[in-house]
Amino acid sequence: MNYILYDGECIRCNKFASFVKKRSNNEELQLVPLTSTLGKSLLATHNLPENYEESVVLVQNNSCYTHSTAVLRVVIALKKWWYVAYLGFLVPKFIREFVYNRIAKSRKKMSCEL
Repeated sequence: MNYILYDGECIRCNKFASFVKKRSNNEELQLVPLTSTLGKSLLATHNLPENYEESVVLVQNNSCYTHSTAVLRVVIALKKWWYVAYLGFLVPKFIREFVYNRIAKSRKKMSCEL
């Protein structure tokens, strides 16, 4: 099983989770809030702090991915969208991470109540 850990209290994170849920086979990807018991357990297993909410986390085949790499790997797992993600991997990682971090910082400024 592959797990997508996301911030369940953030509007953008919830929209990403909804996007994934609509397009994935539930047997391949399981959405897990970061603050859930399973989420905390997976974070601990991969040496991330229990209160981690810096980025989306993908646990895939016992490997852990964060930030832009996690998002691109999730999109690849959606099958129909794989080509978009592979194009994303053509962008140098420092640029992808810069963009991801800018978006993540701006989400902190918005109201994240549902």
